[in-house]
Amino acid sequence: MVIERASIPKKIKNYVFLYSRHECCLCDKKVSGKYESNIHHINNDPSDNNIDNLILLCPNCHSIVTRGDYKPNDLIIIRDAKYKTIGIKDFLEDKEGPELSFETKFNLKLDKLLTNLEEKGNYIETNDLIDDIIMIVKTEIEKWNVPSVRYATKNLFLKLYPYNKKNYLSELYYIFEDLFLYAYRQRKHILGTMINVFNIILFSSWVPDYDIEKGEEASKILLRLGIDFLNIDLEVTNDCLTAIDNLAGDMFEPEILSKEILLTAAAFNELNKSSELIDFIEKAAYWIQVNDEYSWEGDTSSYLIDSIKYAESEQSEYNMSIESLKQEYLIPLLNETIDKNIKDFIDYMDELKNDGEFSYHTMNLTKMIYTYYPVRPTIMKDIDRLVYSDKDEITIKNYNNIKHSNNYLQRMYTGNDMIVNFNELLEFFKRNFEQDSNQIGITTWGSSWILFERKINKKEINLLVNLSYKYNIRTDFEISDYEISFLMDDLVYIDKKNDMTRLIEFLDELNSILPIKKISTGINFKLQPKPI
Repeated sequence: MVIERASIPKKIKNYVFLYSRHECCLCDKKVSGKYESNIHHINNDPSDNNIDNLILLCPNCHSIVTRGDYKPNDLIIIRDAKYKTIGIKDFLEDKEGPELSFETKFNLKLDKLLTNLEEKGNYIETNDLIDDIIMIVKTEIEKWNVPSVRYATKNLFLKLYPYNKKNYLSELYYIFEDLFLYAYRQRKHILGTMINVFNIILFSSWVPDYDIEKGEEASKILLRLGIDFLNIDLEVTNDCLTAIDNLAGDMFEPEILSKEILLTAAAFNELNKSSELIDFIEKAAYWIQVNDEYSWEGDTSSYLIDSIKYAESEQSEYNMSIESLKQEYLIPLLNETIDKNIKDFIDYMDELKNDGEFSYHTMNLTKMIYTYYPVRPTIMKDIDRLVYSDKDEITIKNYNNIKHSNNYLQRMYTGNDMIVNFNELLEFFKRNFEQDSNQIGITTWGSSWILFERKINKKEINLLVNLSYKYNIRTDFEISDYEISFLMDDLVYIDKKNDMTRLIEFLDELNSILPIKKISTGINFKLQPKPI
């Protein structure tokens, strides 16, 4: 009797990867989260997707296990030992709790602090409560009480990060800064425990929650810690980098990879670089490149480019510049990835031959040019050169068909009139907006959304609010992480008259605050009547 394989539910699959930290339970090799086939059914029943029946294995170990070299009970013991060593499963299930007396005292103080923050109590009381909490946690650090320190680290972060820089709470890192340094001086292992708590918090922001805010706030704390320890203990900085990198390889969000870039830039900007620091920079740059390459599997082609932009928007917060790292490492890494993707595109296109189906290749070429043109404006010529010099007539013919298969590619290769950048959009509006005297041309109306190239930071939120007041945009005006929304009528219709010049001025000012990526709005294009 053949047992049919049932697809493993996504949530269960994610937990299997999470509990083993993407590592093979036998050999510890990193395993891609893309392939369900890396998960083995311990009882050899492929329809039994109970999480207790699953173990993560690399392809090589999977073939060994399938051959029968391990008994099911042995696999369970090996898997559970792996889970115990990593600690994510125990952390999420809270199996190892603190001493009851500490837990009671700690929660009493923390609850008072949370009430004070929620009610926007006074600054002095807030700081006194924080000092009290720090003192009782330091006592547990002195006693090397690992469960209590772990509990305090976890709950301090999870309860306080929503208030970061709000309601008289200073930046959250400054609460942990004192505790981190105290733990390091008492015993390095205690600091390692605290870092591991953040490592697990980062994982839990991916599964089960997919909470980008939580992941970013935890990454910020590890970034600050990593910078502080650059000249104290590079091993600590490396632990911080590793934790951030693990999440950056899972979520493909610029908010996370940007922290890895900033930590690498901080190391790169050190004036006197030891051989150990140079090795650290080289490794970090390689990890950044790998994350960018993996992001293509996740259909996030602009991951590194977006993360560089995000890091540039944040670098002043950390009193640094990423420019030198960007020019010496990140741009060359991007160019390596561009060359690889060009080669892969051409090699895969070469397999087309006579089948005449271009849709996938059109999509891939469009995505590649759209993503990489800002980094390498010669990308179309580079592809042309490789195809026309090395390929046969059928491949060249297919390539030419692909180049002309949509308006965007035609524009990029031949320069037709399609609008592809912000300045061209403004020129289009200037040439075509409706004049009240003749009622011919383009007008816009209704609910509108403007999407930006990167996440909006706190300073930019204030600038956007001020701009909305300047142009009297009040109806349905909202700001989210990456976009603003508003009623276009507030902007272009004044005293029952259409004024598209206000839209042009508004967009110009808006783009100077944040680069615009996309505009969605109602459009009315009134044409000249045909002659009779």
